[in-house]
Amino acid sequence: MTIEFIKKLQYRHRVTGDDFNLYPRQSGLKFFFACVLGAFMFLAIAVKI
Repeated sequence: MTIEFIKKLQYRHRVTGDDFNLYPRQSGLKFFFACVLGAFMFLAIAVKI
């Protein structure tokens, strides 16, 4: 389950990265927030393991 979650997180990160490249000014803050939220969730799961 953890591996699948990481794959989903990486896929979402790639999609968000594409949006960031297409619309840097509009999605810059959203991209940054997504990265921070993803990193926080990953750390939380790593601590539980």
